[in-house]
Amino acid sequence: MDKTQLLRDIRDERERLERVLDRFATSAMVEPGVVGQWSAKDVLVHIAFWEAAFRGWIVTAARGETPEMPVSGGTWEDVDLLNDRVYQKGRDRPLADVRDEFAASYLPTLALVEATDESVLLDPKRNPLGPREPLWQYAAANTSDHYREHRESLEAWLAARG
Repeated sequence: MDKTQLLRDIRDERERLERVLDRFATSAMVEPGVVGQWSAKDVLVHIAFWEAAFRGWIVTAARGETPEMPVSGGTWEDVDLLNDRVYQKGRDRPLADVRDEFAASYLPTLALVEATDESVLLDPKRNPLGPREPLWQYAAANTSDHYREHRESLEAWLAARG
C-alpha cells in the first residue's frame, strides 16, 4: 500500500457506495434489514460516525494527546455495543439530516488523509495513534474498507428485493 493507492481506494469505494445509494428510493432508505435491523439510513449514520471518530483520533494525536479509542470510556471489545448506541441515537433522525451529515463527513476525512505525510501513513513507528499498525490501515478501515463492506450489504439488500 502507498498513499496514492490508499487515496484511490478511498475515492473509488466512496463513489461505488454513492452509486449504490442512488439506486435507493427515498422510502427504501428507511426500511430495516440492510444490516441486521439497520436501514440504509442507519448505515449512513454509522459510516459518518466512524469517519468522525477517525478524524478525532488524528486531531487529538496531533495535539500531542493520546486519543481514547475507539471512544472515551470504550474499548475495541465494546465495538458492537458502541455501534448499537450509534444506531439507537441515530435511528429516529430525519433522513435529510443524515444524508447531509454523511455527505459532509467525507471530504474532511479525505483531506486529512491527503494531508498526512506518506511516511506517517506507512511506517507503524510513525503512526500517531501508536506503533501497532500503520496508520493507513486505520484510514482504510474507516473509509474504503468500510464503504466496501456496507456497499456490499446495500447491494445484497437491493438484489433480494428484485
